[in-house]
Amino acid sequence: MSGRTAADYERQINDLEPFLAQHWKASVSKKSGNPVYERPVVLVPYLQSCQFLLNQVIPRQGALTADDDLVIASQPYRARASAEFKARKVVAPLALALAPGGRLVGIHSCGNDPGLEIIQSVWPGEQPFANDQRDILRETKSRWGMRHTNTTSMH
Repeated sequence: MSGRTAADYERQINDLEPFLAQHWKASVSKKSGNPVYERPVVLVPYLQSCQFLLNQVIPRQGALTADDDLVIASQPYRARASAEFKARKVVAPLALALAPGGRLVGIHSCGNDPGLEIIQSVWPGEQPFANDQRDILRETKSRWGMRHTNTTSMH
């Protein structure tokens, strides 16, 4: 984006509406009830004046890199998903995208907190948290040969 004022940026963001309406569509899976994206799209807004600072981190179509210094994964999967799914589809690919010395910060709810109390007040007996961080890390390490021994905890 370019400009000097918030109004300039707001205009450019509003101008994205036709693009988003055409390309950023989702429907509900009849099987799982989850959102299913018809055509996944990545939108990377940034200030043109900062492009030189961001040039190395702006994703480019078709350019595959695995050299991230930091990945923050906050609730990147459904709580009910199996540890195998979480490891195979989320944690291992993110960990494998790290540069040497890179860090993956995983934020994962596992119940036993006020959030679970709220869920159970609405749906008594509901247990949405299928596994904890140890299950996910164990699965990631065993299935994907993760050799990073410093990946010992997720919260």
